[in-house]
Amino acid sequence: MKFKPSSLIWMRLRSSPLLAVVQPQTLRLWLATKAGCTGKPKSLNDLEPEQLQTLQKWLEVTSNESLEAQFHAFLKG
Repeated sequence: MKFKPSSLIWMRLRSSPLLAVVQPQTLRLWLATKAGCTGKPKSLNDLEPEQLQTLQKWLEVTSNESLEAQFHAFLKG
């Protein structure tokens, strides 16, 4: 079974209780912003492979608490 390139990113985000309940389009916009992408991607797989790798590496070293705080800050403004 072949997984999409963004599968690991989604699995990591689902480990956070807060981020697991957020609408996917909102998470995609936040992650695209983090990856340096402008616009609203319909899928994380629309990002460049380098951007996906950057996101994966960032998620590997970031705690759920920190992710949630950064997401909250993104929503504020």
